[in-house]
Amino acid sequence: MNENNDILINEKNMEVLVAKFIPTSQYFERSFDSLQRQIDGLKEGQSDLKRTIGQALCFFVAIALIAPKAYIVLSGLICFLIFVTGG
Repeated sequence: MNENNDILINEKNMEVLVAKFIPTSQYFERSFDSLQRQIDGLKEGQSDLKRTIGQALCFFVAIALIAPKAYIVLSGLICFLIFVTGG
């Protein structure tokens, strides 16, 4: 500070100020890792959903082959149970 209480900015002070505003490479690496974990979780969820749908479809086909009239009633009940229990 000088006599007028003004803050003097020199090159070193400017570098410190800039360094505090510009994110480091570690910040970007952590952000990327976090996004990658979220993407991996979504892919896993999609795989689980595909597997559940495949299992339900096989079950519906089996019921339709065994008892065509029962398929209509049971399919609604099974769809309800699948959505209520989350798979």
